[in-house]
Amino acid sequence: MARSPRHIQSTKRKEIISPYIQSRTVLTRGNYQLSIINYPLSIINYQLSIIHYQLSIINYQLSIINYQLSIINYQLSIIHY
Repeated sequence: MARSPRHIQSTKRKEIISPYIQSRTVLTRGNYQLSIINYPLSIINYQLSIIHYQLSIINYQLSIINYQLSIINYQLSIIHY
């Protein structure tokens, strides 16, 4: 029994739409899984940025101490001279 042109056209349309829906489902599932992985990584990134900020403050404080020591060293060299 021959299929009607309308049935053939409807079947082709379902074949075209079905992979699109399946690929969207796979992408959505993949995006969800990536977001699950991304969340702890973003927390780690935030914590590292805090550590980086604290280290930059320490670095700044050490540069001030270094400057003060150089002044003291200069004054001692004058006294010693």
